[in-house]
Amino acid sequence: MTEEEVRDFFEKLRSQRQEIYDLIQEREHVANDIAAVKAVQYDKPKITVTVNSDLSQVLEQIIERCDKLDKRLLECMDILTSMRKKAYELLALCRDTKAKTILYDRYLAGMSWREIEEKRGFTRQWLARMRDRAIRMISQNTS
Repeated sequence: MTEEEVRDFFEKLRSQRQEIYDLIQEREHVANDIAAVKAVQYDKPKITVTVNSDLSQVLEQIIERCDKLDKRLLECMDILTSMRKKAYELLALCRDTKAKTILYDRYLAGMSWREIEEKRGFTRQWLARMRDRAIRMISQNTS
């Protein structure tokens, strides 16, 4: 793999993690919507203003959205699992422990650069150099 391919792979891994996080957040909002609809008292007389005001229909639409999110979430998790497996294989090709740790923190643990700076006690510039060094080593060892 070229350095650019290695870098792109790790960035896609990070994006995949973010997509899953976003889906989980959306799923939680949908679950809250379901809870809100179910909390309505059904023993009161039904008032129908429009077709869409029927609570059972609204609930069905929310549940359908929830099912779609669950399906997409499972697909994304499968993709992330295979990407993580490949990421560990690539990390094994980096012999520099510090550089490997930077890649792990950023792309597998999902830490921000600021979090890594605080955890490791290094500047952002040094972290970028170590990341680039790790990517270069991985690229050289995959050729």
